[in-house]
Amino acid sequence: LVVDDNRDSCTSLSAVLAAGGHDTRTAFSASEALAAAETSMPDVVLLDIGLPDADGYATCRALRARRGGAEVLIVAITGWGQSEDKERRELHHRLELLQQQLELKHRTFLPNV
Repeated sequence: LVVDDNRDSCTSLSAVLAAGGHDTRTAFSASEALAAAETSMPDVVLLDIGLPDADGYATCRALRARRGGAEVLIVAITGWGQSEDKERRELHHRLELLQQQLELKHRTFLPNV
């Protein structure tokens, strides 16, 4: 599941993953992400931290609280790379950073994103 309010970024990342043979879904807000997870909890969530309807940290907590959410790999997609942002992420276990400036030459595709 790719979650980003920037529709171009979200659909582009989803297309790259799909081209790699992965099943993907997109959500453009926290509420859409939570609705998608209700239908089918993904194995991996690529989650923008700066969503308009709820921040990514709150969305991460809400996903984790759902049935099957504790096992999901959640990767934060953000341009927020300041030290205080990194410290905040560290408070949220199993939330990993993926800078928004992805280097596709070093990509690893993940199943059922």
